[in-house]
Amino acid sequence: MARVAGAGQNRDVRLYLAEGVAETVVGRRPPSAPFACDHLVLGSLVLVRPRETLLGQQRITYAVPRTAGWRLLGRTPGDYRVLTHRDDRADLRRAADAAVMILDRWPLLRDYLPMDEPSATLAAALWSLTGVLTDRHEVRLSHARLTDIDPAVPRGSRIHAELTDRADQARLHLRRLDTSVAHRIRHLTRMADETEAFVRQEQAISGARALLRDTTHLLDDPAALSPALPPPPTDDAADLADHTSAVMSAYRDLSGTAT
Repeated sequence: MARVAGAGQNRDVRLYLAEGVAETVVGRRPPSAPFACDHLVLGSLVLVRPRETLLGQQRITYAVPRTAGWRLLGRTPGDYRVLTHRDDRADLRRAADAAVMILDRWPLLRDYLPMDEPSATLAAALWSLTGVLTDRHEVRLSHARLTDIDPAVPRGSRIHAELTDRADQARLHLRRLDTSVAHRIRHLTRMADETEAFVRQEQAISGARALLRDTTHLLDDPAALSPALPPPPTDDAADLADHTSAVMSAYRDLSGTAT
């Protein structure tokens, strides 16, 4: 399986993610598209999106460049992986969303922690995950073919038993690949959650410290430090309310309506 440069390797290596209607193209070089695209660059990770004027199209498709362009453009078929199965695309989307959140919050995180920018490592992780997803799809197709045994094959024959055994092997392999995918995604989502939680906590602490600085004037007021509350100040409205209450009470006493 091909490798993408990690944190300690070439920082110029980029991974392109382009999500169409029926496929997701992941490449170490830009994918081909029959329309103008914008590239959202997050370090080594590049999200390919159609221009805003094209978002209303019924079908957005991406593809790998034609074979004739490999040598001219310096590309190879191994530079691209295409996912078409719904589950594979959904798993990659979850992982990519986590990577985007991490990279979006990282400028704030590095204000507190002396850590290197992780986009190259995240790009490598996504490329590796895409390889596992591609393998899983191939095994999934093989399993479907192995379990769809032609009725003309005798059930008690040796070839039928071999097909059944091979289908069981494919099912176990699928389980292992499912576990590998879940494991990789779990690491990315955990990192995204911890990054977001750390940034929010530090921002809350910074806000609390700013509030304390803005209220230092209270330290100069002895009354503000006293546990006993001072009597409420008097004003015209309070005097009027008290006077009205007294008049009403006297009226009730005189008229005999006091309770």
